Amino acid sequence: MNKIQKILKSPRLSLLSVNSLSQKREHMRSLLSEAKIYRREKSDLDYIHNEIIYQGLLNKKAFENAYEELRSELYDSWEHMEYDEKVNYINRVMDPLKITMPSFSFQETTITIPFFDELLNALYYNRMIIFERPQYFHLEKDFTSRISDISAYGFAPYANGFIGGQLLTENGKEAVLYYEETRNLYHITLSSMDIYPLEPNALNVNEEMLKEIAEALLSKDEKRIMEAFIRSRYLAIHLEKRMEKALKKEKA
Repeated sequence: MNKIQKILKSPRLSLLSVNSLSQKREHMRSLLSEAKIYRREKSDLDYIHNEIIYQGLLNKKAFENAYEELRSELYDSWEHMEYDEKVNYINRVMDPLKITMPSFSFQETTITIPFFDELLNALYYNRMIIFERPQYFHLEKDFTSRISDISAYGFAPYANGFIGGQLLTENGKEAVLYYEETRNLYHITLSSMDIYPLEPNALNVNEEMLKEIAEALLSKDEKRIMEAFIRSRYLAIHLEKRMEKALKKEKA
């Protein structure tokens, strides 16, 4: 793998500097800082982590805003409704909102807020009425003490709409992502990252070929990885030639 990293050592775009993401980066920074959960972005891995937290926060706020709007609309009758009646009404009204949210299933619980544990996710998804109780009411604005490590959910957030990139493949311990904005492949664990830049002007970049490269990266078989990159034609010509030369030596 070090051999391939050396071959591909060249200037590469970063998610922290690409212009097309500047507005999103600023909104993420603003919203997460306001909530006191912003992670300073020193690498693309930090950015991707913040993307997951950001989408979870958007989901959280969407639930809370919809709940407050519903209560306001039913102000005159809300206090006279039975508990189960409130629960059923809330869920019925919120069902269309839930459909639009990135989410995934984890141990039979629908997760829409990856920085919360299963209990809080279940309450937000099915029992918003609970937030009228004093021990939960404060969670709208003060929830840092209830934040869980998103790694508890493995790569599920990466595969289900919480990031702007595409998860190509994963094996439980490692994954490979692709971001069109940078034309980079990201070989990641939950705490580390290797970047494999593609030629920015490469034509016909398709999911099938990207997945072939991704599977090769997870195999850690250098010969297989080089063959996949060469077959893809996604590298700059001078890098492709260097890789072909290295592959010949590997086969000699």
